Amino acid sequence: MDIQRPLNEWRAVDTDAFLPDKGYFINQFKRVVPSEQPSWFLSDFDIDEVQVGSTGWGGVLKNKGWFPEGEVQWKVLSPIADG
Repeated sequence: MDIQRPLNEWRAVDTDAFLPDKGYFINQFKRVVPSEQPSWFLSDFDIDEVQVGSTGWGGVLKNKGWFPEGEVQWKVLSPIADG
């Protein structure tokens, strides 16, 4: 979710996939990283340019939830509904 601040908000769809399951991320140079754990990143992702159907690669490290660590492929499925 893009908000009018230096940080943007992220929320996991499944509350057990990542711990913590929400927080803020920094989006610079088409690379997204959370402001705190879990340690994941998305490459080729620009919050101001991605649309439904956009894809790219990333990775997950040191996650305490059930989502596996390693290389991932991301895809924008739909906009986040605020609330």
